[in-house]
Amino acid sequence: MASGWRVLVGESRSWTVAGGSRGVREVRHPSPQDDLLGFQDHLARLCRTESVQFLQPTCEEILSVAQGRDRLPSGVAVRIPPFALLARLHHKGEFVRTCREAGLSAPWTESVEPGSVARRDGIAKPVWSRSGGRTLRIRTGDVLPDEPGWILQEELHGSELCSFSACRDGRVVAHAAYRPVLRRDFGPSWGFVSVDARPSLAWVERFLATHPCDGFLGFDLMETAGGLLPMECNPRATSGIHFLRGSGWTERFYGDVSGPALLAPAGVRQVLSAAAPFLLPATALRRPADFARSIAFLLRARDPVFRLDDPMPYLRQIPSAISFFRLSRRLGITAEAAVSRDLEWNRPHPFPAPDGNR
Repeated sequence: MASGWRVLVGESRSWTVAGGSRGVREVRHPSPQDDLLGFQDHLARLCRTESVQFLQPTCEEILSVAQGRDRLPSGVAVRIPPFALLARLHHKGEFVRTCREAGLSAPWTESVEPGSVARRDGIAKPVWSRSGGRTLRIRTGDVLPDEPGWILQEELHGSELCSFSACRDGRVVAHAAYRPVLRRDFGPSWGFVSVDARPSLAWVERFLATHPCDGFLGFDLMETAGGLLPMECNPRATSGIHFLRGSGWTERFYGDVSGPALLAPAGVRQVLSAAAPFLLPATALRRPADFARSIAFLLRARDPVFRLDDPMPYLRQIPSAISFFRLSRRLGITAEAAVSRDLEWNRPHPFPAPDGNR
């Protein structure tokens, strides 16, 4: 809106955060998880009736959009990678192979048989997952989950670093790097601090040199003694986008402005304050020092959703969070899983046969 655009926001559920904003008009669409073809057809009709110029997926629905991209009107610009590349980036094992193709070092990663016994220590996770869902720390001799679609990966040690990049024609136009400060176990973070963006920008540019992408691209990296190592890729928007607020990145991404990548400033603290009652780490409740650290960070950080001139999204965070908890109880899943349940992509996709330790 600030850049002069008329903005439509598509959602499949009620009590959304964005729905209260005066800067957008919210429209409903079918859940791509429940009705993929209906979702794709609805987007195509919406683009025609509303004369949409840009369609920008922001979460995991990006794979559903990419898979049905040929259904969209020809005049609609969609800044996303091809579906085949997106699927490889989203798949935890194929992402490691893709990094190696780019000449980047990566942790050992291997596909595992359902119910098999682990031959070494590592981190086990489903190949189609997000926000650390169902991630397990595995020791040699442990029995792995008795279901298909898991990998075992080297557990990296160092300082975790996340990046967010807005890419256009294979080059980065805006970039942020940040550390998760507050989180529960392997789950999603709700407190972040930005850091120097230049080292991770260099890593992302090396990746893009062999796998050029359009759109939003996020990486979970580990700073180790040997340099940056990749853990996962989020081929979509991540919390890092908030650190670019006010930078003018939308003009670079959607307009004709050229120049070097815009970098988010370091040292900015951000916290999703409405999530605090729900995502406060369990250890913080048992250890007073952890609880005090969490509260201190909460008081010193800014909420990226809050805007004095557009307060309703901030106020709608609570009923939105409550709706997720109701859904989690009804479906018997975690609240974190309920957040992305309507948008997830967990469909099998044919990849080349695994080559063991890769």
